[in-house]
Amino acid sequence: MNVSVSNTTVITATIMFSILSIFVILYMKRKRQTFSKIEVLIFLALCIVINIRLFFPLEFPFTYSLYLSGIYFNVCNVLDRSLYHSVTVRDILLAIELLGILLIGSYKIFNYIRLVWLTKDAEFIKTLEISRHKRVHIYSSRIIREPFIVGVWKTKILLPKEKIVGTNYIIEHEVQHYKNHDLYFKLLFEIISVIYWWNPLIYVMRRYFYNMIELHNDFSVTKGISEEQKISYATTLIEVAKFKHTTKFGIGINSQDSFLKYRVYSIFEKKRSKGFLFLLVLMFFSFLSFFVVIEPYDTPSMADNEFLMQSDEMYFIREPTGYCLIVDGEKVGLLEKIPEELRDIVVLEDK
Repeated sequence: MNVSVSNTTVITATIMFSILSIFVILYMKRKRQTFSKIEVLIFLALCIVINIRLFFPLEFPFTYSLYLSGIYFNVCNVLDRSLYHSVTVRDILLAIELLGILLIGSYKIFNYIRLVWLTKDAEFIKTLEISRHKRVHIYSSRIIREPFIVGVWKTKILLPKEKIVGTNYIIEHEVQHYKNHDLYFKLLFEIISVIYWWNPLIYVMRRYFYNMIELHNDFSVTKGISEEQKISYATTLIEVAKFKHTTKFGIGINSQDSFLKYRVYSIFEKKRSKGFLFLLVLMFFSFLSFFVVIEPYDTPSMADNEFLMQSDEMYFIREPTGYCLIVDGEKVGLLEKIPEELRDIVVLEDK
């Protein structure tokens, strides 16, 4: 199976991500107070799918090419415009993106190493055996102010020295992060936010995703417990919210202050929200993005079309930016890929 990546697959993945993100943001802005469990699950799955598409902007043999002209073609044409000798606008933008990836990636790695160094003297408390081959070690440290779980490979729960109400709930919440592999998903989001650092929608979606992860764990911890115990858990959430949210490389029980009320209301809500139907529609389009790639097409004029139909001398010239269609010695259009209906036309190499 032939799988490829090109400029148009990257652009298509970015466009689809941006459109879906805008709809997600509008959906989140309309929410009142509560989320249902199924709503949270679909939301998390949607975020994972659209981010995987960004991480793997590939074109498959079954991918359908959607040809667009006008503004889209003009933008792609500008990207291939030479500025100095063979250096194009696309080359300049790629260099800026790589520089941003290098700087932001180095900053994140430095801060993670710094966190490891600052907590190397953390005091060991105990080990939790999750399953036969899975264990999580719990430590306490004077350096941190809020509890969180960290480490994709050597996972550990870090608790502050300062006593917090509901420590058992906190530990159970962090263990749920481990069971749900949330750290792997956070790592994926962090990598994507580094690669696409120039897209502001990445940071909005990342914030929503982290908040919904916390709510998903709230549902897991409060499943099957009494109303009194839910009140105790909600009290723990409020207590933890008093600490400044500083977790960057792990996942904790904390979340943005503005999202706290949604978490508290949602764990007591018994009605099922109907909003998940809209999320299902977005999920469908997120899967659809794997099967579509948008290609630029310079649409010939009506006169050119008539000329094309009457001509017997047609061929393509393969250029660095695509395939140039020549009819009776005149340039008619430029395609990045040759559509199926024109496969029988001869292709010549540009000399």
